[in-house]
Amino acid sequence: MPSALRPRGPNELYAVDRSAVPPVADPSRRYAVLVPAVDADGNETAGVRAPMVAAPLGTYTGWNTRSPGQGHGALHEFSGSPLPFAATEDERLITGDPRPSVGKRYGDSAAYVARIRVAAEDLAARRLLLQEDIERAVAAAANRSAPRHRFGQNRTPTESA
Repeated sequence: MPSALRPRGPNELYAVDRSAVPPVADPSRRYAVLVPAVDADGNETAGVRAPMVAAPLGTYTGWNTRSPGQGHGALHEFSGSPLPFAATEDERLITGDPRPSVGKRYGDSAAYVARIRVAAEDLAARRLLLQEDIERAVAAAANRSAPRHRFGQNRTPTESA
């Protein structure tokens, strides 16, 4: 994660005097901006942890930073970004990433899929995931390196591209 641009901090949220036209922000009155706690990988610890977060392949942020010329380093929006782990320990050492590599975490694909299954079964046992979704989570984990966007693949032969 060393190459990831981290935000300077949360965006300030000022109280607004809506009796003025146009409304005026009052910098002397700020709302508290709270951020979630994160684990050693930078993934949020609060809430229901989906199988892909319980057995992560990267850090899944809840934020994006602005690009150069557009408030560089400030938070942009809250749609999030994935910051993948290095595939191997060699790659991790070359990039200086402090997070363990995928290879060190899981060893092989079968071990990763097994971890996803355990996480999904745990959620189902706690009634936070439908039983039928366990196999979907496992199938997605087994097919994790496949492209997620396949243009034209679901069309019938009579549909035009």
